Amino acid sequence: MRSFINSIKRFSELTLDDVLVEMHTHSTWTDGAASPSEIAATAEQLGLQSLFITDHVRRESTYCEEYIKETSRIAATVKPRITVGFESKIADYDGNLDISKDNAARAEVLIGTVHSVPDNDGFQHPSRMPQEQLERAEYELAMAMLEARSADILGHAGGMSLARFDEFPLDLMEEIIAKSAATDVAFEINSRYHAGLLDWLLEKLEKYNPKVAIGSDAHSLDEVGTCSKLLRERLFGR
Repeated sequence: MRSFINSIKRFSELTLDDVLVEMHTHSTWTDGAASPSEIAATAEQLGLQSLFITDHVRRESTYCEEYIKETSRIAATVKPRITVGFESKIADYDGNLDISKDNAARAEVLIGTVHSVPDNDGFQHPSRMPQEQLERAEYELAMAMLEARSADILGHAGGMSLARFDEFPLDLMEEIIAKSAATDVAFEINSRYHAGLLDWLLEKLEKYNPKVAIGSDAHSLDEVGTCSKLLRERLFGR
């Protein structure tokens, strides 16, 4: 684990300042609509104290060194603390990520997520999978990553099922939250996927008290800070 992860707090410890963050964004280096400098400027305008820029990566990605250099230079020009890293899909049922060792070492933060499901022929896209099969695969892949501790943050747990079927089994989600708490891998509250589950989710986060990441999964400037705003209103009435 990278040393910064020790500064990510458990749910019960969160203060208003701790939710003035954006921990999941995508820039024009991959599938985002804005440059890292535009994202950073927006975060500053919103009064956020910390910003993670976390573009998608695969093992064969070649852009990573230049992306980190560019994004790191921005850190000296804005008030929010900039953390540079990647979102990588969970590549197998051993919890490994789809990222090279060199790029994993370059990153300040790694978010592990389910975006496709490994099988004997490579990967299946969630759109081609029956609901129960996809739900079970998302659960098993998330639990494997948490056990392996291959990422610092588990991103949008249950998100593929929630996006396609508008539901994910709550008993499985609860097991994921409990495992996150036990392994010290931060559980991401993701406003893109979890908004409809938020009340239930906050109850379970209070029960198990994992470390918590706050991410909007922002692909455009108007999405930056969405999760922070949601949690400020819900937890602090601000």
